[in-house]
Amino acid sequence: MAEKIQSTLNLPPSAMTYLVSHSVLDQEHLHFFESLMNRIIKVEDQQVIIDSAKMVFSLYGQMLRSLPSLSTQQSV
Repeated sequence: MAEKIQSTLNLPPSAMTYLVSHSVLDQEHLHFFESLMNRIIKVEDQQVIIDSAKMVFSLYGQMLRSLPSLSTQQSV
């Protein structure tokens, strides 16, 4: 994903260090979260977590879609 953003926006590697380093950390966080989720045994608890994750995913997507597009920025 970082490579796509970098190439689309024609950014130098120095502009991507934060995103690249955090993408590695995110992989570690996913494995940690998976190990936590595997401990949840009550179906009701699992469903609450799934519903919450879906809501956060939806809200995060809305936030990203509300950002001005590259074409909008270039026309200003």
